[in-house]
Amino acid sequence: MEEKISLNLFYMGLISAILAALCSGFAFFNAFRTQVREDLQQQAQLIASAYEELDDPEQLSLFSSDELRITLIESDGTVLYESAADPRSMENHLDRPEVQSALNSGSGSSRRTSDTLGTEDYYYAMVLPSGEILRVACSASNIYQIYGTAVPYLVVAICILMVMAVVFAVLLTRRLVEPIKKLPESLDDPELASDSKRVYPELR
Repeated sequence: MEEKISLNLFYMGLISAILAALCSGFAFFNAFRTQVREDLQQQAQLIASAYEELDDPEQLSLFSSDELRITLIESDGTVLYESAADPRSMENHLDRPEVQSALNSGSGSSRRTSDTLGTEDYYYAMVLPSGEILRVACSASNIYQIYGTAVPYLVVAICILMVMAVVFAVLLTRRLVEPIKKLPESLDDPELASDSKRVYPELR
């Protein structure tokens, strides 16, 4: 009986630990995605301020990096500058959701697979005073890499919780079963039978 109770308690602890880890990971991922969108918005605003002082769209390359992709789009959807590809080979971007949102409300964001690079990207676009549209993007693979660094910690946490679950399951099972084990002694000794610490009231 002890083994069965301990096993059930262990399974309960293990399931709780896994659910807690999954919920934590989901909450972390959602929070990180929100942070990415906010960071893209801030970077777009900074680049937009600097762009007013530039003479050539090609100078936007000063702000691009492996993590940040910059696109400058004419109001008709023509790509004027692209940091990750040749703009002359790119199709019209007027139908992009973030571009449409920017034209309608001044700014917009979206997440999808890039037709140019084939990666899942986060986009933020805003309309510049000149009427052009500045769009910044980052690849979801960068996010997954950062998220992946947290996975080992989650695994370690689950292992620790599993060990704790085993220890607590054994201790709790012994505490639960001890009064039942002492029942034969209590049947022979009325004083032991009246001891609430040794025998459950239901058994008495």
